[in-house]
Amino acid sequence: VPIRPGTHAALGAAFVYCILHEIKKYDVWWLKVRSNAPYLIPAVERTMAGSRVFMEDYARDPETGKPLVWDEETQGPVPFDHSKGETYALEGIYEVNGQTVKTCLQALKDYVVDFTPEWAGEITTIPAAKIRELAGNLVREARIGDKIHIDGYEFPYSPACIDIGRGAVTDGLGTQTYKFYCAVNVLLGNTDVPGGMQ
Repeated sequence: VPIRPGTHAALGAAFVYCILHEIKKYDVWWLKVRSNAPYLIPAVERTMAGSRVFMEDYARDPETGKPLVWDEETQGPVPFDHSKGETYALEGIYEVNGQTVKTCLQALKDYVVDFTPEWAGEITTIPAAKIRELAGNLVREARIGDKIHIDGYEFPYSPACIDIGRGAVTDGLGTQTYKFYCAVNVLLGNTDVPGGMQ
């Protein structure tokens, strides 16, 4: 798909927007069990050089210093290693230790709320409909929830990802591009699994 050089960050942001706000399908198990998506952070948004940023550390357990998550089973905050993670909330805003906190996934969802395919289309020259099509293809082909058996072991199987090449990340917004494309791969649950990225 032809793209205006130097605009991959906008495309990546729009992919994340589509997955979280329109398609609303991502690898819940992978995010809960193998990522920091459920970790709680203070709901404090700052601006740096005209960009919205989150600069806060995780909300931490006062006794152990471990990052906290919201456990939907106990309806309260627990250290991230309290269980395997299946009961941890991925989205939401909570009150913990006298401060308002949100999950890391909620922070990402809130961050990309303005990065629509229409917005990205103006920047990248890729039509909004094509951006939505590509995001939908990624989610569909990731086969979220599928398993594969290798040498007697069962693994998640996710045969779709964004292979982040040098050309997309060597401009002034290369770091942002890398972060957005990594976020897509994490949402698809295809990091360190057969078929995905290593």
